Amino acid sequence: MRVKCSIWGDRRFTCTRVNRSITSWAEQKREEMMVILIITISTAISGYLLLQIVLGRSAESWPTTNGSLEKFNLRKWTVSSKFPSIQGEAEQCVVNVKYSYEVDGTVYRSRRINFGVDKYYLSPQGLYQTPEEVENDELTKRLKNNEFKVRYWPCFPSVAVLIPGAISKKKHYTAIIFVMATGILLALTYTLALK
Repeated sequence: MRVKCSIWGDRRFTCTRVNRSITSWAEQKREEMMVILIITISTAISGYLLLQIVLGRSAESWPTTNGSLEKFNLRKWTVSSKFPSIQGEAEQCVVNVKYSYEVDGTVYRSRRINFGVDKYYLSPQGLYQTPEEVENDELTKRLKNNEFKVRYWPCFPSVAVLIPGAISKKKHYTAIIFVMATGILLALTYTLALK
């Protein structure tokens, strides 16, 4: 539809009115892009978590080399419970390390202890440990004595780990399912809310 508009006195310009179908098409494309974005983000997060499990499992067969400890840090904090059945405070900690290792004459550095969401050294159940548990731990003793092996990925030697396997696989699988379900629900909710 064409409409004549008068601008600056007697000069006349022809204006084109925007068709409503073009506007609705643009809104539909915006909605589709938003749904694709939500699903892409949830898929990327789930893919990262799954990659941690796969790399952890494959690290069990990676070659090893001797490691050299560069930094050992024990970060401590105190937690208290608000539950009446568990009174008192407890001290927990995480171990941060930095180590170097050599592969084919090249020195690499890493901070990774294990694959997983947490980059800290946790218990096999995926929990934080007390300082006493960390001090009595076999890996901690080997790290402090500089008698530890580093497993490195043969394709990319800069990717290394001290403990193969993913800590708390059940937590990873639960997180993958939760992230994917949340992404799908958000996408569905977004599309249904706009209709």
